[in-house]
Amino acid sequence: MAKQIPANNKTNTRALIAQFYCELAESLLEKDQHQALNLLRSAHHYDADCVRASLLEGRILIKIGQYRKAIRVLQHVEKQNHYFLPEALPLLYTCFDNTNNLDDFKDWLESLLTRHHHLTSARLMLTRLVEQKQGTEAAQRFLYRQLHQHPSVEGLHQLIMLGEDNHQALIPLIKEVTTTLIHKGDRYTCKNCGFSGRTMHWLCPGCSQWATIRPIEIHLSALEKLLEPSR
Repeated sequence: MAKQIPANNKTNTRALIAQFYCELAESLLEKDQHQALNLLRSAHHYDADCVRASLLEGRILIKIGQYRKAIRVLQHVEKQNHYFLPEALPLLYTCFDNTNNLDDFKDWLESLLTRHHHLTSARLMLTRLVEQKQGTEAAQRFLYRQLHQHPSVEGLHQLIMLGEDNHQALIPLIKEVTTTLIHKGDRYTCKNCGFSGRTMHWLCPGCSQWATIRPIEIHLSALEKLLEPSR
């Protein structure tokens, strides 16, 4: 039915059809992965920028052990819509880790930050890699330098988690505040209607549009709003 809607209609029917294919693929993730991949290819045919199809394809490829192919698919998310990179990074870590290639992942993350300076999720992933290879103190120093240039609540929280409780009265309090901020803060927002929430929806509950919700990160500008008491 969507294919019958005229191409000059205001509704982006091709993107809509891609979401329908993703819905079908998602229902087959555990039953028939081969058919799910075929459906996702159809989704990409109708909308080359369908991030959801790339993320689903990456998950399937990881499940069947095709890590290098999954890396190519998931890295393409940057070109499709870089706002969704926080969703792709944990999957990419799994791929690079399983191919014993975390050094290449580190290089790619560093180049990613030259293109997207405020991508906190990439900065935190780099901190994780530094900690694995060089230890906790090196990770602390790295993240401390990063936060001076690009402060974020999540970055501050991670820095505290890496540290020792030298200041018994202060550190636990800051931990509690940052933990509350991360759990209370909205993580996704709709670019069409402004709906926000803590759960990813491909169909926006606010305006019923497909693929308009994207991940957001909690920055210090949101601090005052999040700390306001509930009314």
